[in-house]
Amino acid sequence: MAMDGCALFLSSLRKNLRGSAFHDGRGGDSMKLEECKKCPHHVMHVIDEVLCQYWTNGEYRATGYSHRDNTVYVIGCPIEEELTAKPVAYRISS
Repeated sequence: MAMDGCALFLSSLRKNLRGSAFHDGRGGDSMKLEECKKCPHHVMHVIDEVLCQYWTNGEYRATGYSHRDNTVYVIGCPIEEELTAKPVAYRISS
């Protein structure tokens, strides 16, 4: 079964996600700008913001620079948040 562009992007992102400089282990915080530019939902990057259409309407995401690895990160990427979200346990009462 062939993968579409978004599914292929997500599978490659999963492999690189854990090493992010802003990733704190509690759920996704950021994505490298270079990875963001490859995403099918990326629209444009202007100075310190990225325009993303992941939720179908355009949303601006802030960017930040890491001196630790000299890389620009997109903060609050919705794809990364989805990939790193921990499952929520629901209690069903009868």
